[in-house]
Amino acid sequence: MPVHLTRLVIRRILSNEPIVYRDCLYRRANTYLQPQLHRIRRNGYTQTRSFFGFSREPERRVKDADFTPGLEKMIDLNRALNEQSKPPTTAALCKAFVSFVQSKHEGKETLSDIEAGHALNTLRYLKENSMGNNNGTPHLPQRKLLHNLLCTLASKSSRRSENHLDLAEEIFRHLEDVRLEDSAVSDSRKRIHDLTKTIEVICLHGQAVRARDWLAELSSKGQFMSKFEYNTTRPWLSVLQALYSQGSESEAQKTLQTMQDLGISIDNRIKSSLLQFHAEQGDVASSKKLYEDIMRDPRVDERHLSAFAYSALLKCCLRNNERELGQTIVREMLEKLESYYADTHNPRLKPAKAIWDSSFLWAASSGKGVDEVDRMMNVMVRRTFSDGSSIEPDIDTINQLVEWCMSRKEPYFAERYISLGLKWGIHPNATTYSLQIMYRLSGGDIDGARAAYKLLQAEHCPHNEDIAAANKLIQALATSPKHTFNTIMTLVDDLNERKARFEPETVSVLAITHFQRNELHDVIDLLQTHAFHFSEAERLKIAAKLVAMVLDRAHTSTTRAWDAYIITHSIFAELSREARTRIMREFFARGRPDMACHVFAHMRELQHRDTKATAETYTVALTGIAEFAMPRVSATDSDIDADERDAECSSLLDAVHNAMKLDLDIDPSTPLLNALMLAYTACGQPARAWGFWEDIVNSKEGPSYNSIPIAFRACERMSVGGEKHAKALWTRIKRMDIEVTREMLAAYVGALAGNQNIDEAKEIVMKAEREFGWTPDTFLLGTLFNAAYGVQRQERIERWIQAKFPTKWVELTRLGVKKMEDGPRLFNIDRRLKP
Repeated sequence: MPVHLTRLVIRRILSNEPIVYRDCLYRRANTYLQPQLHRIRRNGYTQTRSFFGFSREPERRVKDADFTPGLEKMIDLNRALNEQSKPPTTAALCKAFVSFVQSKHEGKETLSDIEAGHALNTLRYLKENSMGNNNGTPHLPQRKLLHNLLCTLASKSSRRSENHLDLAEEIFRHLEDVRLEDSAVSDSRKRIHDLTKTIEVICLHGQAVRARDWLAELSSKGQFMSKFEYNTTRPWLSVLQALYSQGSESEAQKTLQTMQDLGISIDNRIKSSLLQFHAEQGDVASSKKLYEDIMRDPRVDERHLSAFAYSALLKCCLRNNERELGQTIVREMLEKLESYYADTHNPRLKPAKAIWDSSFLWAASSGKGVDEVDRMMNVMVRRTFSDGSSIEPDIDTINQLVEWCMSRKEPYFAERYISLGLKWGIHPNATTYSLQIMYRLSGGDIDGARAAYKLLQAEHCPHNEDIAAANKLIQALATSPKHTFNTIMTLVDDLNERKARFEPETVSVLAITHFQRNELHDVIDLLQTHAFHFSEAERLKIAAKLVAMVLDRAHTSTTRAWDAYIITHSIFAELSREARTRIMREFFARGRPDMACHVFAHMRELQHRDTKATAETYTVALTGIAEFAMPRVSATDSDIDADERDAECSSLLDAVHNAMKLDLDIDPSTPLLNALMLAYTACGQPARAWGFWEDIVNSKEGPSYNSIPIAFRACERMSVGGEKHAKALWTRIKRMDIEVTREMLAAYVGALAGNQNIDEAKEIVMKAEREFGWTPDTFLLGTLFNAAYGVQRQERIERWIQAKFPTKWVELTRLGVKKMEDGPRLFNIDRRLKP
């Protein structure tokens, strides 16, 4: 007796219940004599032994979307305003706004354009609705918090969008309205700082001229509250740097003239700052011009640059191979260095260190070896200042040399300089190992980069300077056939434990990797964790990779393509209409019209104008249904039964057509009616399809050249009246002197042959060259053969073609033929029509 049956029998006996076998062949007819159970039983549950339930594996749950703290509440506000529903309270919104800004400031993270938009909407809403609660306590963020947000927006790594710009200006206006009453100097410094940051944001967005005009307006109208505010040059310097970086030399000169007209002095300190900026940008000509202007200053004390300006200028000379100017800069630097050593009152270690580092870099670029740079370091250490202190090389010195070797693609010398640092007792830091990872990856040494990353893991990274290198390493590992999945996930888990942000390219490559392993939960968790922290452009970049995988029919199965689409649709609501339409076409091409129509239904549910379904979307859906439903015409193989296909296509067609009737935004056009005519013809309803032709004829737009072959196709498939409609349409075409295309002629021949008028169809073929100048080709003859559906009719046409066009018959046979179940044959010619 089987084990499970023995267990069942014993349980019944112990429970004092009868033993019944419900599939007994000789069961009694009076089925009402069913045994009554003496206790409540739990069906469908099999007992398993476990130790306190430890052996039961918990069900995998999909991770929720990972939003920045406070962002979800701000999203609720935006949704409530759009839907005109009740928004969150101002107290809750203020708390959410504070949490959001604090999280960004503490994590040194930038705002995406989506986050900036929600923050802008929330701040405006709070200003409009937070005049105070019953106790008079305002629900508005404090000045320091808004200042921190303004600094985040002004950082060079900040992303750029209209939302960022509007948010910065809104913050400044709010700070001006509610400025705290501090002392004059303190308030002036705060105001200038806020103004400078706002100007920097405006300049980052390419609107430096507007920023200049705004500054000039503030100065001319006397809106600065003190002489300090009026004479400050920090915001003007930001405008000048932005104009120079944009190549607007004329606007920069206008700005300098405006400063002079307003009485703001342009001293060598400003010129030195501009010189440093030009040098960092690699603009040799402007840097050289400013350097010469400073050196021509009659005031000797004003001729020297800062050590950092010297360093930037020297690096610019190195990058652009300006050896002569570089030699001059080196001499000036050494003179300045000697002045630092001669200063008995104020030893300037930091500027001197910058000059020494630049000297090492110049020596390395001049062809001096590592040993000679080592000797220069010994000289630096032996030189002492007036107080007995001296300078020693540090990790910044080594990193600068390593970075220079990377720019020259000399990894061997980079490794030697790291060894030189170890000789001096300088242990590599996170920046060193990050540079090492990058130049090893650039040389294809993935294993060497992994070794450097293992050393990097032991280093302290307060500013997450290792994240970029780790992302590049993960991308390289994921695309390398040599390394295993576990190797990749070791790095991924390390970053996840630190709650580090992945780059969009990393998320894309990891998502594809998980898809290839059929780990859908991991794909969802990955996207839910990182996708909502990216800008819209970065999110669309990830979505594009997933869409490309869906469209890759050669390497992606239909099941996996559907899973990829569902995940993409769920997480990337902003996926464009064009991308969704390509996916819909892909599922039609894969022979899954049900999936394609699900994609269409999802597009109908969307409300945004860039994603919702349009008339073109309906046309594509109807055309896809038509192509899938016409195996007789297209002669394509199918995996499902013809009756099942017809029923499915009819059901899908009804759903799409009914949706079109209910869609108030859709105005039937000729292409859309063409698609309806094509779809109903393919689904076995040519008489109803002809009704759409009459609608097209009576419409203001009228028929197109594509409409006529589709109408002839409907006549071809009609069981009654098709020949009459086809001849009437053909007569009308000739009477109106419409240009007859090759597709029209073939469609008319098919309509006649489909209605058993073989002789007249053959007559039209014979007249084709005389009347229209076309020699009958394989498409015209193949259409005649395929449309004459029937064994005897096709045999007659075969003999006729062999007699009249023997070479064309040979070409037809080379195309291949498919024999249908009921006997007729179909040549593999493409008779698809476009709406």
